[in-house]
Amino acid sequence: MNASNRPGPGFRRAWHEAGPARHPARLAGALVLAVVAALAALSVLPARWTLAWVPETAPVMVTDAQGSLWSAQASLAIGTGPLRRSLSEPLHWRLTWANGPRLVLSHAWLLNPVEIRPAWGGLRISGQTLRVPATVLTTLHAMFNTLEPGGEFLLQWPDLVVGRDGPQTAPGQPLLLARWRDARSSVSRVAPLGDYRLSVEAAAGPETAYTLKLKTDAGPLRLEGSGTWTPDGLLRFEGKARPDESAPIETQAALRRLLDILGPAAGPDGATPLRMYS
Repeated sequence: MNASNRPGPGFRRAWHEAGPARHPARLAGALVLAVVAALAALSVLPARWTLAWVPETAPVMVTDAQGSLWSAQASLAIGTGPLRRSLSEPLHWRLTWANGPRLVLSHAWLLNPVEIRPAWGGLRISGQTLRVPATVLTTLHAMFNTLEPGGEFLLQWPDLVVGRDGPQTAPGQPLLLARWRDARSSVSRVAPLGDYRLSVEAAAGPETAYTLKLKTDAGPLRLEGSGTWTPDGLLRFEGKARPDESAPIETQAALRRLLDILGPAAGPDGATPLRMYS
């Protein structure tokens, strides 16, 4: 551009005075266009991108996904290492803006869909119940492979807000309640063994950790224990199992044979120790 075609100082001064600071509508329009472009890009991003977002050590893995980030279905695997197994039922999700932005998850094991919304300090997850066959326990620990469990396994949680410090719920409420109902084992003729519950609560202290408490609701096989778990996968659990002293003698003898598979009895009450570490 030669000197005769260059904008003069008057033009440059007028452009400066009519710049973004003097035209907020121009800035707003550009921002809206940028947001629309970003949303349009998200709508066509493949759902398979979610495979890279879930760490390999997670207890639930996305093994395949079809659709977009807005609406898709994904194949899942649960467990870790050699205990991992694939699920036949896919997880469905959709992102909707009705009544505010939210992600809706549905699965055959969920009694109702789970909704995830933005909240102050994190994400709000709606309370729900997950009902699964007890065989899913075999993905948690090798001990359950030995027992070949049967019955019904329920996972229940209240409304949660998940932020930098982990999930939070109302005071006095457990973060998660796991219930094994009508518990059975294919290696024992005693059926059912009982009903059991494991509660998970936030542990006190500066570090993020969770306390575990196991108790028996009913049944001839008594289980109890406690432990801690941290988000980096560190688990320490100690408990014990023993036949109920009020059960018939033949039932106690059959349960003792079952417990002998898990290990020798120890302690004054003759209970079998239950220990899980990772």
